Amino acid sequence: PPRPRRRAPRCPPPPRRSRVTALVWAVLANAGWLAGMAVVIALPRAVQPWFLAAVMIPYIAAQLVHGPVCAALVHALAPAELRGRYQATFQYAFGLSNVAGPAVVGLMTVAPVLPWLAGLAGAAAALVLLRRLGTALPRTVQYRPDAGADGVPGERVRSGSGR
Repeated sequence: PPRPRRRAPRCPPPPRRSRVTALVWAVLANAGWLAGMAVVIALPRAVQPWFLAAVMIPYIAAQLVHGPVCAALVHALAPAELRGRYQATFQYAFGLSNVAGPAVVGLMTVAPVLPWLAGLAGAAAALVLLRRLGTALPRTVQYRPDAGADGVPGERVRSGSGR
């Protein structure tokens, strides 16, 4: 007679982290990168390349978390018919950083550490704003990866022929 099949034990689902929590971790990783960039000048020249390579790890981690989470958050906040406009408006933030970038780098003429300190001040402000955002967002927007602003899972807007 065939042996009865044993069922594999079910593992509990991993704890869910909110999108805002993921963004907080991304900001903290970026702050680690900014702090590393601020202190690299004080290190001996022989150590600087290795230190810069190591300091890129939190920056890469922050970018890997930040991009998809922000896009998903904008998608979840937008009404279905306005998602394209919301995404376009979100992308303007990157255009604004391109405009402000030369002014921030210009701070290096005053002191080489100033742009990195300005970035750290921006990260601190972002943490305060993320805390407020976390309390203002509905739970469905923070935790449901596939829900739109109306809370309907899997709801998508088709592009093209309009069918």
